[in-house]
Amino acid sequence: MAKKKKRRKSRLLPKPFLQLGLIINLALGMMLSHITSIVHLRTDGAPDWDKARIKEIAKRLNDVPCSEVDGKSFESAVLQNPEYDSVALSRNPFGSATLKIKRRTPVAIIENAGNLALSTDGVVYPTKARLTGLPSLLIDDKNLQPQASFMSGFPWQRYADLAIQTKLLTGEHPAQIKLGQDGSIWLNMLGGKVKLGSFEQLDAKITFLKTQLSSDPAFLTRYESVNIVSPSSPVIVQLKS
Repeated sequence: MAKKKKRRKSRLLPKPFLQLGLIINLALGMMLSHITSIVHLRTDGAPDWDKARIKEIAKRLNDVPCSEVDGKSFESAVLQNPEYDSVALSRNPFGSATLKIKRRTPVAIIENAGNLALSTDGVVYPTKARLTGLPSLLIDDKNLQPQASFMSGFPWQRYADLAIQTKLLTGEHPAQIKLGQDGSIWLNMLGGKVKLGSFEQLDAKITFLKTQLSSDPAFLTRYESVNIVSPSSPVIVQLKS
């Protein structure tokens, strides 16, 4: 009778597991070590006048291991500047970090309201920047609620869009966008007055102005006012003799 072959028991070699464990321990040790704390922060996009504030906020990162940095809290603190649209902190375990700041893009200046600007996304915010060459908005004080643009019910986004389109029409000659007492929107631009009325058929109204100004750049100066509440039937008021 043939003898049964004994199965050899395979032994687990401890060396590979020890090496893996050592690597994991070293990695964890590095991530939790204070030698990975941020020692150099590069700021991209911040104006010079705000760098001192950011530097002060960055002190909370001193001697904090990379894995324990509360990036969201830091970003929120930096984002307290109303001129910033977004903030992002990126870091590595070798002591370096980069703070990227995206500032709001102003498209209009709010008249008689201090240093308030209107951004492309319809946000009214205080600014320290010296803004020139932009359309201005003359609007009732009750509607000027910085940082509450979307909650106030006022159509700031539509005014921002109008400011952008107006800028394309007037170029280096800033226009004034005025909200009249009766709720009508007026444009004081290129030496003339244009009554838009409301935002209804805005594209058609802008197209009318663009067509007229393309053929006659002095078109608006020739009349007392141009009423394009109904762009298909404009009402032109002649200059008084």
